[in-house]
Amino acid sequence: VEGFGLSVCLFLLCFDEECAKESKWKDHVPKLFSNIHLIVAINEELLGGLAELIGSWDTSKSLVGPIFQKMAPFMRLYNTY
Repeated sequence: VEGFGLSVCLFLLCFDEECAKESKWKDHVPKLFSNIHLIVAINEELLGGLAELIGSWDTSKSLVGPIFQKMAPFMRLYNTY
């Protein structure tokens, strides 16, 4: 997740520089990347929940489903992609 967040930041920085050179891209950047920072945050939250669960894993009662249920309302943000 950390690498994804860093990649997004670097890509957007380079893309913004290119957009400054060619105005035809300026209208597309907000449409393509309007919620990418939210996507990164969701991935971080999901990873944190899973890491916490794995850290105290009990094969008789540990479940991953509740973590995904908690995150389900935010999964709609992926629809853009």
